Amino acid sequence: MENAVEKSSTGRKKIPMKKIEKPEHLQVAFSKRRVGLFKKAHELCVLTGAKVAIIVFSPGDRPYSFGHPSVDSVLDEFLHNGNLLEEYDLLLELNQGSNINKLKDEYNELMDALQVENKKKEKLKKAIAKAKAKAKESDVTRVEKLELNELKKLKKSMEGIQKQIRKRIDEEGLHEIVNNRRKAHNN
Repeated sequence: MENAVEKSSTGRKKIPMKKIEKPEHLQVAFSKRRVGLFKKAHELCVLTGAKVAIIVFSPGDRPYSFGHPSVDSVLDEFLHNGNLLEEYDLLLELNQGSNINKLKDEYNELMDALQVENKKKEKLKKAIAKAKAKAKESDVTRVEKLELNELKKLKKSMEGIQKQIRKRIDEEGLHEIVNNRRKAHNN
């Protein structure tokens, strides 16, 4: 066995599964593997009678296809005879319909809530207007119903409040501002 001839090549090597970086090597690998893929698909058809369709796009975005008996016939059968296209359309319609129904329900709930809030707002506006009118009426009515001695007490307390306001104006140095406003108001 010493006279045995040594191999001149290293034989088949296992290629790691990662993307090939060099464009030339990438195209060569794609071409070889595409041919191998189509060959295996053909063998599957011959051995089992299966109907097969394969569509592959190259790294340069060129389409390649294989079909037995033909790509079109297999795709037509897949989409139409299998009712997949109809089922897909039905599912799509149902999904869109359910989403629309959910949105409609949500919209209706929001509109109902808005109406409730608007009614509350109107009630509050009426209550505020009524309270303001009642307050004005009760102040006027109270003053009109006061007797002479009560009116004198009210006048005295208002004069006291007026003195406190003048004192505060003098303390704060706002006397000049008030006088200027009075002059401007009188003119």
